[in-house]
Amino acid sequence: MKLLRDGICYVDIEDLFNKDCESIHFESKTYNKGDMAIVTDPKDIETIMGLDFIIDYDEVFNIDDYELMVRINREENDLAYFSDILSSTPLEERQELWDDEDFSKGYGRCTYRLKTLREYYQNRDDYDLKVANHLLQARVKKKGTINGQK
Repeated sequence: MKLLRDGICYVDIEDLFNKDCESIHFESKTYNKGDMAIVTDPKDIETIMGLDFIIDYDEVFNIDDYELMVRINREENDLAYFSDILSSTPLEERQELWDDEDFSKGYGRCTYRLKTLREYYQNRDDYDLKVANHLLQARVKKKGTINGQK
């Protein structure tokens, strides 16, 4: 997942190692803070925020479990669409389908988004706490205090 706050992009390290990110050259240093990276270069932030396979944390944080399940079901339906195309394609023609960039990237992105949403649903409280800790650390680093206390 990704999150943009105060001109800083926080992104899961795992997302940056996704094969769709392999060709991206990041200008800014990314600092590994546990399992999240901090990206500060505006061009890099724009690139990351434009990657639709990385879910924006703000898309899921303020919704209830029912709405999150609706989103998961939507991704499952999209994945079923790709699977139906694949299963209805004769075996000898499937490589052509995988070679088609729209199909292969669409399938990969849908699979990745579904995996991310399911993991978030199963570990929601832990993930929310992790994000809150990262934001608090950034605030302390920037201001040197928490609510006026050093």
